[in-house]
Amino acid sequence: MSIKNEYNNYVISGIQRYKAIKNLIKQGIECEGINDKDEQIRLSSHGSNHKRIIKTCKKLGCEVEYTDNSSSCKSYRVGILKSHAGLVMGLVLSAVLCFIFSRMILKIDIENDNEQVRADILSVLDENGLHIGSLKSDFDFVKLERELKGKVQGISWAGISVQGSTIVIDTIDNIPKPKTDNKRLPCNVIALHDCIIDKAEVFCGDLNVRIGSGVRAGDILISGERKKLIKSGKDDKETEVTQYMRASGRVYGTFEKTAEFFFPYEEEINTKTGKTIDLSYLNIFDADIPLFLKDIEGNYTYKADRKPLVIFGYELPIALIEVEYSEYVEAINTYTDEEIDKKIAESTKSYEESFLKDFEIKDMKKTVKKEENGVLLTLRYTLYGEIGEQADIYLNKQ
Repeated sequence: MSIKNEYNNYVISGIQRYKAIKNLIKQGIECEGINDKDEQIRLSSHGSNHKRIIKTCKKLGCEVEYTDNSSSCKSYRVGILKSHAGLVMGLVLSAVLCFIFSRMILKIDIENDNEQVRADILSVLDENGLHIGSLKSDFDFVKLERELKGKVQGISWAGISVQGSTIVIDTIDNIPKPKTDNKRLPCNVIALHDCIIDKAEVFCGDLNVRIGSGVRAGDILISGERKKLIKSGKDDKETEVTQYMRASGRVYGTFEKTAEFFFPYEEEINTKTGKTIDLSYLNIFDADIPLFLKDIEGNYTYKADRKPLVIFGYELPIALIEVEYSEYVEAINTYTDEEIDKKIAESTKSYEESFLKDFEIKDMKKTVKKEENGVLLTLRYTLYGEIGEQADIYLNKQ
């Protein structure tokens, strides 16, 4: 039985990330919620496209991070289930052990990402005899909190709470006083696109281009470098010196941008059959014991609900997991011309809202080309907006 998640969220970064998106679309992979921010492209796509998305991005040298859209949905493969001998005896034994384990410390959870701080905290706990398997009643946790704050460098506060058989240690890191440094690297404002300059607002620096002139991406628009003649000496000899500053301003221009999308006539999709199966597992110390003996065959997505066993307010390391499996079948879907036209309109709108929202669209030319396997859409935009970006000037030390 193969289990697949409905949709995954992806974060794609790297120089070739735009090319990766272009290739994904050419392959007919539907990408939803595309968002370009902080040099990363975020999108979501059906779980059946996962391997192709990873393969395409890795081929172009892009880094890919992905998560499930639902924290209760995972993707894995379940083989043939066999009956578990001694299940009833195990349940009885678990009930006996639960009483014993409810009084013990079975897990120490430290809420801090610094490995050195975590190691120091464990060292202090060990000095006081607290470790996995210790009895909770043997310790004064208020006293331990004071010791942690006094002996562990890098934290300003520590709090200990008991959650069932787990000891949770919360910390607050020391926040060092920021060093006052008024020095800033000098910089230029450079062009991000090949464009025609329409307008400029200079706050600091010297405008390096003329209104109405054309520039290439990377050209200096506002210079942070200025030459100046200084008179010195009795004879007022003039010496040329270079002054540096942090250029700033807004430069607006008109430029062109092209986007391509491919829409296949046929696409493999997953369709739910409406069949569901409800099964239960007994979870003991992260081991899942199935409470059923029948085999399950087919393709399913699933949602799980974990219900821990609580006795006298203590959460024990035993829980009942109820799982609902939903069957789906893989099928080839064929799109009509009307459906392709609808997808073209939706993709165009999504692209403009995701990538062009910061610019004024002065003109857009759309070309639709029918090919053997689908339709190729080409969008050519004429855009207007801010096209400058600060780029630091790194000076050689002399």
